[in-house]
Amino acid sequence: MNDKSNINELVARHILGVSTPEEDRLLESLLDEDPELKSKVEGMLDNKAFVMRYRQFASIDKRKAKKRFYDKHESRPASAVTHAAIVWLKRIASVAAVAVVGIVLWHLAMADRKTATPQIDEEAIVAMEKLEKSGINEATLLIKGAKASNVSSATAAAEIMQNNRDAAEEVQETDTPEATLVTHHDKEFWMVLDDGTHVHLNYNSSLTYPMHFNGKERRVFLEGEAYFFVAKDNSHPFVVSTPYGDIRDYGTEFCVNTKPRQGCASVVLVKGKVGVVTSNGRETILRPGEKAEFTGNHRVTVSKVDVEPYVAWNTGQFFFDGCSLEELTDVFSRWYNIGVVFESDDIKTMRFTGDINKYDDILPTIHAIKEVTGVDITLRDGVMTIKGKE
Repeated sequence: MNDKSNINELVARHILGVSTPEEDRLLESLLDEDPELKSKVEGMLDNKAFVMRYRQFASIDKRKAKKRFYDKHESRPASAVTHAAIVWLKRIASVAAVAVVGIVLWHLAMADRKTATPQIDEEAIVAMEKLEKSGINEATLLIKGAKASNVSSATAAAEIMQNNRDAAEEVQETDTPEATLVTHHDKEFWMVLDDGTHVHLNYNSSLTYPMHFNGKERRVFLEGEAYFFVAKDNSHPFVVSTPYGDIRDYGTEFCVNTKPRQGCASVVLVKGKVGVVTSNGRETILRPGEKAEFTGNHRVTVSKVDVEPYVAWNTGQFFFDGCSLEELTDVFSRWYNIGVVFESDDIKTMRFTGDINKYDDILPTIHAIKEVTGVDITLRDGVMTIKGKE
């Protein structure tokens, strides 16, 4: 374990009140070797609001989170279409120490920011932990003038960014370096930006952002889909740029997809308030529970929606609402990187409504589909073959 990771873990244990006297003495010794870091740590520990929120994060009641999760899904009304409910909701894991320790690193690296830390709900936190344990939390980090790096945690990304930021300062570069995170067909990634904003990047997506926010606004560029928990800063609006227009945030929680269909982007507002700004400068304000679709021709269409189908992926769920078996297996094909073969066309149109845990292995999911549909499914050599039972 390197000194930085060691300090992060020691600080975490100290805040939680579980450190030993030997660990406290080791922490003090390590900090004495780096006066600047010691000043940051002391400032963080003096921040009572941070310490309180940190302890709340670390002591999430997993049984309470699990109950809320089940209550929400069991209360959903049945679809009018032929219903084959695939609800594969496994045990929700407790938050591991590594996820909590990562928060310390971020606060050490960004101790001078003036934004308010966003509140992350319990479901998102347990999903974040499960994502890391599954090995799916991974992205490629691209920084101009540096070698591309594969990162599997926000902590790793933060360290690389900080190193490049220090290098840029040494050569006295005037422009703030930008980074781009890219996910692939079977990966997602949780990121924390310089201001404390949390971003969950979905698969086949990219996010470009400055290593440090300067100027009057905090602007990032999105291709694909991402869920944002934005750190509030009324003096510096947070803006998500897409090929079809901008989403201007006012301290909130929302999901943006630049590829819901050809030629448009969408945003679904969960909490707070956002504005959709098209290229002609016109802004359309959204309220919670509203979805806006917008194109390059300045047109914005707003509708009231049930947000759950649009944001279920953020907590590790595939949500299917009356979709066909063909549509369902198309999602599986891309996510699990497998081929799909139907031995007859008639079973392609069977319809499903329900949730499937996307971080689980595919075999339990295949078993669930077989149980509720009666179709026969085999998986061999990376190909899923589906046929009706004889």
